[in-house]
Amino acid sequence: MKSSEILDSWKDIARYLERDIKTCYRWEKELGLPIHRIDDTSSRSNVFAYKSEIDQWLQDRAKNRDVNETTLPQKRRLPLGALLGAAGLIGILLVVYVIWGRFLYSPTPPPLGGIEYPSVFDEIKSLGSVDAERQSEEERALQRLAEDNVDPWELYSQGNYFLEKNTQEANELAAALFLKVIRSEEEFPLAHMGLAQCYLNNVRNLWLPRVEWLDMAEDLVRRARSAARDLPEYYSVIVQIKLLRDSFFDQGTFADAVARAEEAIRKFPNHPRLNYLLGSCYFQRFSRSGDEADLERALDFMKKSYWLNPYALHNLDYAEILMLRLDFAGALEVCDQLKHFDSSGRVRFRMGEIYYFAGDLEVSRLVFEEIRTPLQLRFYSALYLAMISSRKADKDKAQSLLREVEAFFPEGPVLRQRALMQASAYFGLGRDKEGYRHLSALVEDPQYQRNKHLILIYIALDPNFDTPRDKARFNSLLASR
Repeated sequence: MKSSEILDSWKDIARYLERDIKTCYRWEKELGLPIHRIDDTSSRSNVFAYKSEIDQWLQDRAKNRDVNETTLPQKRRLPLGALLGAAGLIGILLVVYVIWGRFLYSPTPPPLGGIEYPSVFDEIKSLGSVDAERQSEEERALQRLAEDNVDPWELYSQGNYFLEKNTQEANELAAALFLKVIRSEEEFPLAHMGLAQCYLNNVRNLWLPRVEWLDMAEDLVRRARSAARDLPEYYSVIVQIKLLRDSFFDQGTFADAVARAEEAIRKFPNHPRLNYLLGSCYFQRFSRSGDEADLERALDFMKKSYWLNPYALHNLDYAEILMLRLDFAGALEVCDQLKHFDSSGRVRFRMGEIYYFAGDLEVSRLVFEEIRTPLQLRFYSALYLAMISSRKADKDKAQSLLREVEAFFPEGPVLRQRALMQASAYFGLGRDKEGYRHLSALVEDPQYQRNKHLILIYIALDPNFDTPRDKARFNSLLASR
């Protein structure tokens, strides 16, 4: 099932129907709008919906004439007047770029003497009016964007604040803030780098993994290069672009990424993010080559990054290396520093992984059962719960979870991790045929060689692979490429 078919929040459902969230609540309660919940037993559970089901519901309502024109949403019509009044945005341009691919962006050639941005940024997009108690921090901040705030440094600082939250919604808001800075003051290279980072996050976090985002980020860097080339943020963006081009789109830029990261550290030896990025380069090089010296280098630079800024979310990669080296206590300590500042769910997820590989299955199970959003992490949590059930010989539970994941897991560039986890669960159940099927899919992925030695560590740590571990077929398959 394609992820673009799924609407995984009330906000996305409201956007799709072009109504406010309160109206969607009422339609579900009174008119049977097809809404699903992760936990059917709780009315407060996170929700999701399928576009196809909503479209069919609209057609059925129209046929039965049970909903009049003022109630039934008319697709493709944006009620600008109502949105402007609800949000208090009269006469002010509010910019939010749209997620989940409802609009396709392509970089356009710059006009002489100025900067041109994708046309979608010129349209007003509102989150709709909701009850005050239901408004999130991001929604309230989005309304504050309408205020006559022209201080570029204040806007830039606000953009960085939301950028660090590392959620899709906050990333949208950060992009709006950075773009507002650029439009009021084009000679502001840090805002260019901030907007470029928003674009990179769409790929890195698998929100919209398309190469066009990297093209636009690189275009922003090129435009601001004369003023930004001696900034650490410039190097941060350049290194990430090259790493993402190589790992997602096979464009052969990995060696250049390492060289630029090493150059950056020579210039800015105590910059926390640049230390993290150089550590990430060495970690990826270890994953390709298996050279333990690269793993040690990765650990050193990520450790330095952690001590320079212990509250940055990228420290989760440092926790991963500690976990892989069996320093479970150290990995959990890193996560404990981060968990109170994380709204993305990634810290809790990493803690669940650490408890799993440390053998504390009950705590791991409790952690993964609590994860409800984002939807993608919920699916990965279900896979870990299947792996835990396999290790605890709860076959019915494991098989039920695997069926659920295989029916609903969104398609996309997530094959490697998903296939490895499915293989783990099936081997743990003693269903070797299915285990080998998913392991073969993993090995046949063109990206396998880039991740081979990291994958081998995960397999070595996972007791679910103990049964086939010494078999010739198993080892031959892993070494086949």
